[in-house]
Amino acid sequence: MIKWKNTKQLTKPQRYIRSMNLLLINIVLPIAVLIGIPMLLLPWPVALLFLPGIAHFILIFCLLLIATGVVKIVRIGRDIPWLIGVLSLYSLYFG
Repeated sequence: MIKWKNTKQLTKPQRYIRSMNLLLINIVLPIAVLIGIPMLLLPWPVALLFLPGIAHFILIFCLLLIATGVVKIVRIGRDIPWLIGVLSLYSLYFG
């Protein structure tokens, strides 16, 4: 079998950038799509009724991205305690 060798360690700024990128792609973007489609185009019940294939795909894909992002953030959060502080500041600022 092939074993991947992790030859370089990530620095603190690189870990911060990677975790923020993960947060943006897996959490913020799907939530923006789930909220933005009803505001800009049409409500979800209408989309699910008249555009069943596309609307179901977008809805399920966004929910899968959010679930994947939550799992990844929990796993990273165990290794990076400061990420929890960033997320709590984010929730205080936007929540």
